[in-house]
Amino acid sequence: MQAITRYVFLVWLGLLSGAALADPADHILERAYVVDESGKLSLDQVRQMPVQRYDGVLSRGFTESATWIRITVAPMPGTRPGEPLAVRVRPVYLDEIRLFDPLDTSGRIRIAGDRTEWHASEFKSLNHGFLIPASDAPRDIWLRLKTTSTSLIHVQVLTMDEAQHANRMQEMVYGLMMGTLLLFFLWAVLQWSLQREALMAAFTVSQLAAIAYALVYVGYARLIGGEYLNAIVIDRFSCVVYCTYVVVGIVFHYFMLREFKPWMPGLRLVVAAGILAFVAEMGLLAVGSTLSAMRLNLTLVALSPLLLATLSFTCRAWSSAAEDDRPVIPKWMLVGFYSLLAGALVVATSPALGLAKGPEFNLHMFLIHGIMTGVILIVLLQLRAYRIEESRNRAYLRARSAAQQIEIEKQKSQLQGRFMEMLAHEVKTSLSVLHMVFGVSRLNPEMLEHGRRTVNNINQLIERCLQAEKFDDDEIISHFENFPVEALIEDLLSKQPDRARVSVQQDGPATVNSDWQIFKSVLSNLVDNALKYSLPGSTILLTVKSAPLGGRAGCEISVENLVQSGPGSSGFPDRDELFRKYYRADGARKHSGSGLGLYLVANFMRLLKGEVRYEPLEKSVRFTVWLPS
Repeated sequence: MQAITRYVFLVWLGLLSGAALADPADHILERAYVVDESGKLSLDQVRQMPVQRYDGVLSRGFTESATWIRITVAPMPGTRPGEPLAVRVRPVYLDEIRLFDPLDTSGRIRIAGDRTEWHASEFKSLNHGFLIPASDAPRDIWLRLKTTSTSLIHVQVLTMDEAQHANRMQEMVYGLMMGTLLLFFLWAVLQWSLQREALMAAFTVSQLAAIAYALVYVGYARLIGGEYLNAIVIDRFSCVVYCTYVVVGIVFHYFMLREFKPWMPGLRLVVAAGILAFVAEMGLLAVGSTLSAMRLNLTLVALSPLLLATLSFTCRAWSSAAEDDRPVIPKWMLVGFYSLLAGALVVATSPALGLAKGPEFNLHMFLIHGIMTGVILIVLLQLRAYRIEESRNRAYLRARSAAQQIEIEKQKSQLQGRFMEMLAHEVKTSLSVLHMVFGVSRLNPEMLEHGRRTVNNINQLIERCLQAEKFDDDEIISHFENFPVEALIEDLLSKQPDRARVSVQQDGPATVNSDWQIFKSVLSNLVDNALKYSLPGSTILLTVKSAPLGGRAGCEISVENLVQSGPGSSGFPDRDELFRKYYRADGARKHSGSGLGLYLVANFMRLLKGEVRYEPLEKSVRFTVWLPS
């Protein structure tokens, strides 16, 4: 984007400097004109009338009168008698210019203009022109202008070298301008293909119309089509292009401004007026009233930007509370743009309407205005595109976040369902056992032990649920200290009813740096699971040994128990699921349990900066935990 802006800025400088270089000092001593109201006066009659002098560009607006222009050509002492000079006439949309030169005794009618065939032009270039002989004394030549467009004319008398140099500079400047407009159009096509929005479509069409307008305005249509089409056809096509360009621009600004929430009845009225004016212009062209059509079109060019600038003050899109709905540009920038647009077009159209005198620079004003307006619009539209993309990204992130939240709530609901299922099953089973125990008439030691185990299972269930809740709420606080592992194991097994089934193997003393209570809870869960799910009466092997991991010294404690069959049976847990909350293998559901033990083991080991791993063997399962020393 910055590269495009720099390029266009250089083109703008080229337009300004090129316009100056393309207009060298000419060889005219004096310019004057006479108005022929009837349009029927002869040269001799005009010579008898008083003249009005002017400088630079003559601006008479739209008139049905003929304008006679007297040009006093300076003497050319350094040239050979008869050496040609070029009479350069601009702009290109003038219909008919006749030359009367006292040194021309051929008697032929010499005509230029956009209704003159290209092959009949005396001096072929993007401009109109004639060739006259140089003289060593000053002399007057006369030009008669009759046109259905605005009577704005600029005449220069140059040597052939000067004329050729000026034309080359002009072609270079116009080439840069056409390249810039083509770049704008391609950018608009790209943006429309990406966004498929009405505003981008309108901008694309407006840029295409701008290219067509520029081709006609600077004379490329006459240069390209002059070999194949009749001059009258090209002239009528040019008039249609001028009118179309204006109405397309108004429609684009309708789409542009409506996003800023202006006074919509006024905006619709401007568009309706532009479309009705275009229809009227096409009707006037169809019946041959070209002058009226072009006057109406240029009046529309002058007034519509003023109305659009006024409507920009009424825009209220910035009052929206939603961030995504606020325009990317501030209101002062929008108002400034439309005020600049209105001011530039008033300056450009005033001479053409005959309301003010136009300098030579005014001949390029419409082109420079088109380029700079395009630059500003591209910047605004690019900023808008960035804002739309940001809004889409935010909307996508919000939708993704909402989907994630729904998934989290779904998982929570599933976990709650599984928890309630587990809790109902365990409580129901325990109550059934207690009901059976207390339902007998005489309690024997075996029944009392059965009841004691049931109460202990309920206590373990409650304890693990509380531990899981604390862990989920991040309420577990660890206190690290150094302690011997054998002391913790002895404390754990001293309170274990099935102490005789646990065989401890230890290779020397081992010390860890950890939290005593949390690590005790880890081993308690592993030992309880091993005793619960092993073969009845089988021995649980608890192994302790020093083992480094990842270059760190540490201690490794393994708990191994036998199962009924090999891997793949219901006696082996699913490796991918066993550390998940409330998970219980199908073969484990006949035993009392919460499905929280291994979940707590895995999370407690992360809290203790240790590791846990599951190892299914041929006839047994082994859980191994490692803690740093």
